Amino acid sequence: MTERIAVILGGTGMVGANMAQLLDKAGGWDVIIVSCRPPDFETGARHVACDMNDPTDCEAQLGKLAQATHIFRTGHATGTR
Repeated sequence: MTERIAVILGGTGMVGANMAQLLDKAGGWDVIIVSCRPPDFETGARHVACDMNDPTDCEAQLGKLAQATHIFRTGHATGTR
């Protein structure tokens, strides 16, 4: 079976947290949560700190996640720069 690697952008918000927990429960997923703050819920996911309103930070942090097979955008931008 092909490995499934999910990147959840905004993974500590309500939708992202539920997505991470759903994928944890389903099994067969390597989950990466991307957000400014670490998860405050139980999860097997790896956390990548990133300010998604900062293009330089996005390039630096998200550029390392090229192995992702699925991307879930569950957050929203809180401002522009």
